[in-house]
Amino acid sequence: MRKTEWMAFATLMFTIIGAAVGVAWWTGARMATKEDVALFRQELRQEIRALREHVDAQMAELRGYLVDHLDGHPAD
Repeated sequence: MRKTEWMAFATLMFTIIGAAVGVAWWTGARMATKEDVALFRQELRQEIRALREHVDAQMAELRGYLVDHLDGHPAD
């Protein structure tokens, strides 16, 4: 191979390796830390707890409506 072909090949390899290193660095920089995961889990637990309380309140209200409705009907 001639000198220009070797230079083109070296440039291509440098570009490919540089891109791979850049992608790996960028991906690593965007990864969550243990603290991020712990905070996310804590927030998720709080959201689930609030949702359960909301659903429980709605179910209690629905049970009240059902009991009131059934009290107005004679038993067969």
